[in-house]
Amino acid sequence: MGIRMTREFKNISKSIQSMQRVPLADEQSLVYMLRTHQKQADQSLSSKIKMVCSSTERSIESIEQLSKLLSIRLRAFSQFSTNTRIHFCKVMQYERFPANSLILKEGHLSSSCYIIVSGQVEQFIIRDGLRNRLNILNPGDTIGRFHIRSDVNTECSSTLIDTELLRIDKDVVEASALRDWDITASELRSIAHFCVCDQFLTNAKGMISILLYEPNETILFEGAEKSMLYWILSGMCRCTKMVPFIQRRQKTGNNSFKAVLIPFDPKSANSTADGRNGMEDGDEIVNNLLTIAELAAGNHFPDLPLMQRYRWANAEMFDRQEYAALLQNQLLEPTESKAVVSVVASSKVAIAAMARSDYLRTASPEMVLELLKNPTVPPVSIADLQQAFLEKRKWDNFKQGLIKDLKKQT
Repeated sequence: MGIRMTREFKNISKSIQSMQRVPLADEQSLVYMLRTHQKQADQSLSSKIKMVCSSTERSIESIEQLSKLLSIRLRAFSQFSTNTRIHFCKVMQYERFPANSLILKEGHLSSSCYIIVSGQVEQFIIRDGLRNRLNILNPGDTIGRFHIRSDVNTECSSTLIDTELLRIDKDVVEASALRDWDITASELRSIAHFCVCDQFLTNAKGMISILLYEPNETILFEGAEKSMLYWILSGMCRCTKMVPFIQRRQKTGNNSFKAVLIPFDPKSANSTADGRNGMEDGDEIVNNLLTIAELAAGNHFPDLPLMQRYRWANAEMFDRQEYAALLQNQLLEPTESKAVVSVVASSKVAIAAMARSDYLRTASPEMVLELLKNPTVPPVSIADLQQAFLEKRKWDNFKQGLIKDLKKQT
């Protein structure tokens, strides 16, 4: 039953996608009305932004109104603190690019960041003369990394259609952080780790930003590069991981079947000639999103890579510069350089964000060693997660059956 439903949903999804690609003539259709409403809303937002940004002297009232409007409409903008948003609205510039315009070029120094107001942007790289698409960005997404200074673009960004952007120069971001640093530093002192070294917050002046996230918003994606470090100032987060299973139809009667889950080992599948890892005809690979840890105020993520070939017994033996050089030279295994879990906000969350390179340059050896010795996410194998999930599922099914039997008796 589960397998049949999965196939049906896939077919429905394909049908909807094909419908959305067809020009709409029926003005009574729901999709047409939604598109029309969205277009009108985008035009209204664009006109208000242009009105404020074209003014040489922006009034406090217009800046506050624009800040509130952008916070509601653009997800990326809402993550910044109130003071930072107000300052951005004072200095941001409105830009419009026609289709097929190159905004950022791979290998060039990134001096500005952009927030997409309307339109669509493609991120890609050129390898062996071929253009390889990495991502498609939509309104509310950002181009460039706000928190990494002297950053080099790792990909090209080009518009697919006429696109409106808000440009914020990185030197303005840095100036904003420095101006509000006393307020930021007082909030950061609630993190015990930042108080291990008295000089850390002084050395890290302007390098740490405070971001705000709504419930169920993803802060860090599984498989993403661990170029940033985050500390939770307030709220709760959860660590989630995609765990693969084999879904198999199991016969329970003459004409009845049920779907059962069997542990699946991706490594074994990659090592076999056909990549099937003992799968039978009709089997399907399904991924279950499992919560493996809860994070509270004071916790950090992601963990710093603890390379097995380098161990330090104490702070005196630890060479921070050697460790930073290893990370800089990317002498890491894929499991060490990429996030092994996603981190999602469970409630409204305030996060302190800092580039890992800035942290290693300003933190004391004791601080770095503390993070290395106290990982946030315990190392758990895929096999252990699969077993725990199946045992819980078996127990839940047993409880449901028991409740049904009790209801029948009453």
